[in-house]
Amino acid sequence: MSQLPFSLIKQIFDESVDEGTICPVCEKFSKEYKRKLNSGMAWSLIMIYRLSNKNFEYIHVQNEFKKRFDLNAIRREYPKLEHWGLIRRKKGVDPSQNSRTGYFQLTPKGILFVEGKIKVKERVHLLHGKIKEFSGDLIDIKQALKNKFDYQ
Repeated sequence: MSQLPFSLIKQIFDESVDEGTICPVCEKFSKEYKRKLNSGMAWSLIMIYRLSNKNFEYIHVQNEFKKRFDLNAIRREYPKLEHWGLIRRKKGVDPSQNSRTGYFQLTPKGILFVEGKIKVKERVHLLHGKIKEFSGDLIDIKQALKNKFDYQ
């Protein structure tokens, strides 16, 4: 494959990354993952909004959800909201710590989305954990909730 021009290698890679392929550069398995902003994520975002008492400070989301709700599947969905820029993760105080402190906060964009003032794209496409693109319709919080949860 190294004999092929770069543009052709890139085209072949881009065409096969949906199903998964080996990257010709790093030789690692590469797959594009498409994530939809679903009703569980939207519900989680509203709960984070309510639990932060309009101060919008960082809260330990998993602990707060565990105290109040018995919704394991939904509780695991909320970190994906970072891809849309709706929440942010608190970084560790110690530089040697990673960013898995468990504390999250709504971003200004997240607040506007929960309040129904903006829309976001329905899907995010990820490649190697990084955003490749967004796709789908623009949706608001009520459309994301569908019929599964009542916005009120």
